[in-house]
Amino acid sequence: MIAPDGGGFEEHPTATGPWRALLAVAALYVQIVLGALLTHAGWLWLHVAGAVVVFAVTPMVTARARRSGDAVAAPISRVLLVLLAVQLLLGAGAYLSRFSDVWIPGEQLTMLVLPVTHRLVGGLLLATAVLLAVRVVAAVDNGPSASLPRSGRPAAYAAYASAVRSLGASHLDGSRRPTSTVSPPGGRA
Repeated sequence: MIAPDGGGFEEHPTATGPWRALLAVAALYVQIVLGALLTHAGWLWLHVAGAVVVFAVTPMVTARARRSGDAVAAPISRVLLVLLAVQLLLGAGAYLSRFSDVWIPGEQLTMLVLPVTHRLVGGLLLATAVLLAVRVVAAVDNGPSASLPRSGRPAAYAAYASAVRSLGASHLDGSRRPTSTVSPPGGRA
């Protein structure tokens, strides 16, 4: 990914290595499995321990990706952080609705909505972490050419536009507009 100094993602000192991004994906996947074990076998504290691991690993990955300057990884990492915060709140609410005597407004509806939404956001977290990991791994494997410039326009577009211009497609270049040879209706110019 593009680093502020123009180097590749892997050369940037704050860049997320692929192993960190893959570790975040693995931690989120294991956490979803532990959530299923909580639901069906009551393994509460194992799920809580998994949440601690996810909340330790994922912010480190997102912080490094946000500082990398990559036009794709930075927004994905911000979305991942927002989802992580929402997940924490939903997890606390799901815990309170299922395992405590604390009264929560909405009673049965809340007891249904909180855990289901918690599972939904967990899936979104995993999907977003996979997107970030794919981006990081592709950038490291393919070097800076796999990255997007900070403008957000793919580097391939510049090569395409240059090739088309060299073939005489002047409509892509405003400075080389052809003069009109078509007469207006009625034959008057």
